[in-house]
Amino acid sequence: MGVKRLVFVSSIKVNGEQTNATQPFTELDEPSPQDFYSISKWQAEQALWRIAQETGLEIVVVRPPLVYGSGVKGNFAQMLAVAAKHIPLPFASVHNRRSLIYLGNLVDALIACSTHLLPQARLIWYVMVRMFPPRICCAN
Repeated sequence: MGVKRLVFVSSIKVNGEQTNATQPFTELDEPSPQDFYSISKWQAEQALWRIAQETGLEIVVVRPPLVYGSGVKGNFAQMLAVAAKHIPLPFASVHNRRSLIYLGNLVDALIACSTHLLPQARLIWYVMVRMFPPRICCAN
């Protein structure tokens, strides 16, 4: 019988480095990868699309934003350290928005992607995980 579906964890960075101030990324946006990491993710998505067309394998592409959870590192860890000091921060002057997803919620979304019944006409689903519950969208 074999594998019927592959769930590929890509990256929101495939969509680009930034959006305009009023509109977040959506599954309808043109991909705009800017660095080696996001370009490699986009190339992998394209390769999977070709495999899906040739074999009928169902492909689910998940493009999560920043994932946080136990042991988080990088800028998010620095932000948590500053917040823990209870220092007033000038967030009113910051017009920067970020989407985040908790690791446990992402795992739930990945499980849903691996078990949800897909319409046969849809080979790839792009999942823009921006909020809980995750919004699952179809794209051909």
